[in-house]
Amino acid sequence: MKTLLNLKRFFIFLLLYTISSPVNFVLAATINVPEGTIVPITVEQEYTTKDLSPGEKIDAIIENDVYINGICIFKEGSSAIIKVSNIVEAKMNGSPAILYLVNGEVTDTKGIRHEIEYRKKIIGTERPWMKASTRLGSTRIMYSPNTLLYGTTRGGEARLLPYQAIEGKLINSFKYNNEL
Repeated sequence: MKTLLNLKRFFIFLLLYTISSPVNFVLAATINVPEGTIVPITVEQEYTTKDLSPGEKIDAIIENDVYINGICIFKEGSSAIIKVSNIVEAKMNGSPAILYLVNGEVTDTKGIRHEIEYRKKIIGTERPWMKASTRLGSTRIMYSPNTLLYGTTRGGEARLLPYQAIEGKLINSFKYNNEL
């Protein structure tokens, strides 16, 4: 009987010790998420300069989990936003379109949005003119057969491809409270 009573006391002590152990205090701690923390984001569908306009916001997702001190702060698949800064249209001389992406937002596991910074320049494909020449007396004349047949050659559109990471950095640090 005495052994059973001592065994009960032991398990009660063990239960109380487990509840008040330092491990649980770490789980309920406030974590400082520093400025400059890298959060990889991506889009799930392709966008081109034909689809977008300057100032537009593109829906994106966080590509990989981001952990600080063993705690997941940003979860893979959480929502993010990419901002289109500027677009240079493809030109009829074969020059490609250019897409400028600058800054955005990411959502942490608590659903709070945080600003990130990045600068990404995406350039379309250049389509140079086919050059041909002919002589007219002593003068050489350069021309493009494409111009004669089709007008001119337009440069390629810039494409933001899905599942290619853009590494954004947090603009401001913040405190993340890990209470359950």
